[in-house]
Amino acid sequence: AIVPSNQDVATVDILEKAQIVDPSGERTIGVLTKPDLIGPGNEDEVITVLSNKRKPLRLGYVSVRCRTQKELASGMTLLEVHKADKVFFSSHPAFSSIDQNLLGVESLTKRCVGVLVTQIKAALPFMKWELQESLDSTEEELKPLLARAPKDGPQRLRALLQVTGDFTRSLRASVRGEYRESPLSNSPELRIRSRVDAAFRNLQKTVAGMDPGFELPEFTKTLQEEIRAHRGRELSGMVNSQFFYIFMLQQVERFKPAIESCRAEVCGALLGIGQSLAQAIAPQYPILVETMQTMVDETVEEATNLILPEIDLVFDKEKNPFTENQDLMEAINRVRFERFDRVLQQVLLESGDSPPPVEKNSIKGSEMSILHDWVSYNLGQWYRYSHGANPTSKVEDMSAILQAYWRVTSKRVCDNVCMLLESNLLSAVPNTLETKLLTHTQCLDQESLLRALQEETGIVERRMLLENRRNRIKLALESISKVAPGMVATSRRQGMGETTSKQSTGDSSYSDNFTRNGNVETVVVSKSEPEKKAAAANDGSVAHFIYKGDGDNGGLIYWLGTAKHTTRFRNPHDRGLIAITSSGMAIGTESTLVSRKRVQCMTSPSKDSWISLDIGARKSFAPTHISLCNGSSSPGADLINWVIEGYDEAIRMWVILRRSSGPNALPSPHGAATWEIEGAGERSQKGYRFLRLRSTGSNESASTGLPICALELYGRLFSPLEGF
Repeated sequence: AIVPSNQDVATVDILEKAQIVDPSGERTIGVLTKPDLIGPGNEDEVITVLSNKRKPLRLGYVSVRCRTQKELASGMTLLEVHKADKVFFSSHPAFSSIDQNLLGVESLTKRCVGVLVTQIKAALPFMKWELQESLDSTEEELKPLLARAPKDGPQRLRALLQVTGDFTRSLRASVRGEYRESPLSNSPELRIRSRVDAAFRNLQKTVAGMDPGFELPEFTKTLQEEIRAHRGRELSGMVNSQFFYIFMLQQVERFKPAIESCRAEVCGALLGIGQSLAQAIAPQYPILVETMQTMVDETVEEATNLILPEIDLVFDKEKNPFTENQDLMEAINRVRFERFDRVLQQVLLESGDSPPPVEKNSIKGSEMSILHDWVSYNLGQWYRYSHGANPTSKVEDMSAILQAYWRVTSKRVCDNVCMLLESNLLSAVPNTLETKLLTHTQCLDQESLLRALQEETGIVERRMLLENRRNRIKLALESISKVAPGMVATSRRQGMGETTSKQSTGDSSYSDNFTRNGNVETVVVSKSEPEKKAAAANDGSVAHFIYKGDGDNGGLIYWLGTAKHTTRFRNPHDRGLIAITSSGMAIGTESTLVSRKRVQCMTSPSKDSWISLDIGARKSFAPTHISLCNGSSSPGADLINWVIEGYDEAIRMWVILRRSSGPNALPSPHGAATWEIEGAGERSQKGYRFLRLRSTGSNESASTGLPICALELYGRLFSPLEGF
């Protein structure tokens, strides 16, 4: 903020304007110019401002003297000007007596550089976070474009087989509902099983809604008229079976539109998603994509033409009602029992809590016998009405039989159609498509192979653009690591941690802004990236942590310490989110191991010295990678012999997940490295609550202690608890 020294600071509005754009004052320095034009007697006022006593600023003031017109005309160099400034301020009767760090261009330069450094240091964690987020998104977008077309014939054929194999494998996984691999894991729109299950549920719901209304009075009246109209030569009291066949035939015909709608939905999902999946698998090969999409279209159409007669056969079988199992008898009895229960409830309701009044001149008896007679009489009336040899009883019997058989046949039709769609369409199409693509690939000549794997110009340009962006981001991250090694990336969403405030029903709700529940103010945000990956995988986990690079922000420890990537990092051990124990610490503490800092830290040198991590009660972790940082500040202490173990509660033993020895050492001083843990998920599907690092021999310094100052875990987190 420039303030002329020959003016009253109270009359200059630049300070008020600076406060608007910099309310905290952490970027505002007051610069008093024209000290050589101060009027006689005004020096004390300028000194008061310069001393930050009047109109004080957080960063204070500096006075500078600008070059005069004479100095400009004479061509004085900057060095000569600075010397002239020092002579001016040191010989001035007022300025010579104050701190010289408040005077001159050099002092202003130092002050500005200090502010700039402070601002850069404050912005670097956010810049690192945004760069890492940008790197993740760039690599995700680049992943399907990385495969380049091979140049020689055999490699080109292998590449084509690989692409078509990936396509049919992904299509089969989409049909089965196995969404662990890309592109299904992060593209819900490519999941066929979800669409198919919704179509099957809708079919069952639609057919169930076609119930003719057996319990409605109107149905009984209509049924009686229909029975009378279809009466033949059957003896009195006999049920007309011909009417039963006609009625059920009409009901089954009503199912056809719902069945056709379900078939069309399943075929449409298989066709549309199959074509989209071809594009997602090989976007860089437009000719190959077009070929696969054409084959999907042809294969689905062929399968549809084959399945239509099978569906018609299902309806043909239902035209002649028949069942050999006990489902029909059980259904009939269930209908009759339900009706009897309703009548019994009605009789008991009418009787009330006490017996009905005794009629005059009737024989007196106990209240229990009166109630017994009342219930027996009313139930007897209903039984004679429903089961006697009269037209009404015939209607009741026919209604019960129709309702029971309708339940059996509606369920049977839905099940048979769904099974047909499952076996003759959903399972058959990927297998047929795989055979067709394999045959087509083997019949291609060299020219056709070259054309099939011809990359689109736009894809090539897009790949180059993304690769250049990725390289620039990596260079920027490397530069930040050199300037500020060990700095933790931080999200700008400060203080927006996800809460678990409950509604009256006990459920938590998600929103993008502040909401009020009674007198509690709740802040809730969208799920973090690891939670989104777990939701997409649909494997029962609550978060997936993917390894990108040493010291990245994608691991479990960082996720816990930043409250799911919403706040600045705080030690999760100190916050009680994870418990670290050890066989004993020679340097540092257990808390140091998850502080994400390069400091001296080592366990006590003892046989089988160890570090253990407790994920928490009713929680478990299936690791895929572990990153470590050497805790020695001097060379000669490489970590060589160690294992990572998980505690298997089923056998109550520690099992080795990864063993390291020999050349795969963790270098010192403060070197970082990552080890992949293969097959950990196969040993324990839901992971382990306890993980342990254990020394199995001497390190480079001949000590059996574990020189580790930081660790990070990647893999899958499981927890049945909400709000973890």
